[in-house]
Amino acid sequence: MYNSFMNKLLIAFLLFFSLESLAQQDTTKWVRAFPITDYMLDASDSVKIVQVHLPPGVTIAEKQIGLLKGIYRDKHADTTAVGAGRCNLIKGDYYYFTINYKKSGKLPREGDLLL
Repeated sequence: MYNSFMNKLLIAFLLFFSLESLAQQDTTKWVRAFPITDYMLDASDSVKIVQVHLPPGVTIAEKQIGLLKGIYRDKHADTTAVGAGRCNLIKGDYYYFTINYKKSGKLPREGDLLL
């Protein structure tokens, strides 16, 4: 009886690890988050220009879409989306995004994450 149980357990174990994974095949899409700097300009009443400084070797394409999310700073949950926009200017390692924050009503703050 013990050998029968062990044989069944071994077969189940081997079948489990022999199954082919059917997960996502394409791994070329990455979601990365970078903090924005303290450099912000008003473009209009609902659009701000924010700056992201990227580390060497990391690039963002011009006109790339970005989503700006708040970070947890204090006891208030302020990690919701602040706004969205596009990369409109690239100067070396500095990337400038125009972020429309009209829907959220929250202003971008230094350290918020651009996804």
